Amino acid sequence: MYWRSVGFTYLKYSQLCAKALRSVIKLDSRPAHPVTESQIVKTLWKDGKAIKKQE
Repeated sequence: MYWRSVGFTYLKYSQLCAKALRSVIKLDSRPAHPVTESQIVKTLWKDGKAIKKQE
């Protein structure tokens, strides 16, 4: 079955696969704490160039 045929985006499909993989990893091979950190950077653009954030 193809992920697009069931209406998933690639991102949703990859998240589902990662969750399934993490669920079957042996307990002694898992990290001590779950890795859930992420970082988002918002960049404003004007006339095709990134502009600095004004605070």
